[in-house]
Amino acid sequence: LFFCQKYGSAAISIAIAMSFRWLLPWALGSLGSAASSPPSLVVAFQGRADAEASAYDELLAALQREGEERKVEIFYPKKGTFQEMEPEVQELMAQHPGAFLVYMGHGMGTTGGASAAQHYAATATAAKARLVLLAGFLERVWRPDIAACMKTWSVQPTLKCPKGLCPGGYLKDGVHNCSGPTIPSPSYPGPPSLSIGGELDGLVRMSRMAEAWYTQQATQHKVKLVLGMSHSDLMSSIPSSVAAQDLPSECGASDARTQVSKLILDFLLAESLEISPEAEIFGPFVEMFAKEEGSWWWTSYSDEQGSSSWAANAQRRLVDPLPCSGASGAWHVENEF
Repeated sequence: LFFCQKYGSAAISIAIAMSFRWLLPWALGSLGSAASSPPSLVVAFQGRADAEASAYDELLAALQREGEERKVEIFYPKKGTFQEMEPEVQELMAQHPGAFLVYMGHGMGTTGGASAAQHYAATATAAKARLVLLAGFLERVWRPDIAACMKTWSVQPTLKCPKGLCPGGYLKDGVHNCSGPTIPSPSYPGPPSLSIGGELDGLVRMSRMAEAWYTQQATQHKVKLVLGMSHSDLMSSIPSSVAAQDLPSECGASDARTQVSKLILDFLLAESLEISPEAEIFGPFVEMFAKEEGSWWWTSYSDEQGSSSWAANAQRRLVDPLPCSGASGAWHVENEF
């Protein structure tokens, strides 16, 4: 203080310069050591409920090898449901502060780990949590317009047509009117996600992965497709329920696991996922379901609003060519709706 009072602003400048001279090497050394330390992953994985506990050992080993190649430490809690793994997950996260917490599952439906993963991760509080769905996708219940529609679908037709032209009855106008945005994207409350599907998956079909890809393009939820991969490729022992429905693999289990592991690490390390076949392969599905059929799952339409080019063209073909005017008498058309 005496030095600064005596020599004024020049002394302050000298002091600041000397401080930078002393502190800069320390700061650069600290940053260098932080940058060189490998990232860590705590991966909580749940497979299909109908698969043996050891069925995914080779998949997790492939992910471990990919991590080692990229200097990424991966830690797995003991197998079980996500609820059963939670205590050990918290211990691992405490031991490795700053690690990514990855909820990962395989398969959809009541026996599917991907279904379980997304519902469990929906309330995840970890700052660096991520969700990986193998042979899975974000369910439609996460889309606000679909959630609104589900509340109306419980109302069934009750009004009867006087002339009986509408078997089963009909609804009053507006009862099922729950149209949404042009592209019904999910508002998933959980962490960013990666969905990986197989081109030859007989249980989680490519058309459903195409729907996920189309509706999630503008979100933090990415969708990837592995060419030639079946549902069974990610398991070393195949449940009979899967074998009965799956398609033959063209890429082989080993290659499929390697490709899946690379995609997972690319996603978690924020590396590019842009160079991919999805746009080309899913394009025809977009044309079919969004542009031609006007599917409720792909568009803003509901069962009270929208149109289908397919239906219109089909009706034209049914009555084409029309008979000449007056050749078959007058036309009588009646609609009770």
